[in-house]
Amino acid sequence: MLKAPGATFTGDVTPSYATLETRTLRQIRTEFEKRGVAVKAFFVMRDPVERCWSHFRMLVKNGKAEKLFAPVHDMAAQFPQFCRSQEAMLRTGYPETIDRLREVFAEDEIQFGFFETMFEAAEIERLSAFLDVPARTQVGSVRVHGGASRSLREDSRAAARAVLEPIYARTQAHFPQTL
Repeated sequence: MLKAPGATFTGDVTPSYATLETRTLRQIRTEFEKRGVAVKAFFVMRDPVERCWSHFRMLVKNGKAEKLFAPVHDMAAQFPQFCRSQEAMLRTGYPETIDRLREVFAEDEIQFGFFETMFEAAEIERLSAFLDVPARTQVGSVRVHGGASRSLREDSRAAARAVLEPIYARTQAHFPQTL
């Protein structure tokens, strides 16, 4: 990507990066720095229930949910069970990810954000300033690689929230503005 004519920066995004161990993060940083590439970390957190619901829907769509538990017949009813899985815990282990990032990067090399606000002009400007690139707030209105929306029943949402409550509480200790 950096070899493309005129490229001055690049980025890579996936929720799976939140599961990387400290030594892997350190290795990534070291390898980029060996190549003269400045590295900054931007970690976007999403409401844990929404993060899990999105991932669960993707697993079901791709036929991979059955690896975690019995065949899925009623997604909403089975969703709270999914929230207890190791898969869900890894992807919403925000406090642990924050700690690992802070072990590898200095505070001025890390930016934390929230999915629910990341497409707003002010947040795009904040991230752009962190990355030292021009702010292009219009990109916040373009949806890229979004999955099909599917609402979650309130009873399942409440049950999932109860399962994930420790993550909400521990994340709020780092970021009091979260709910």
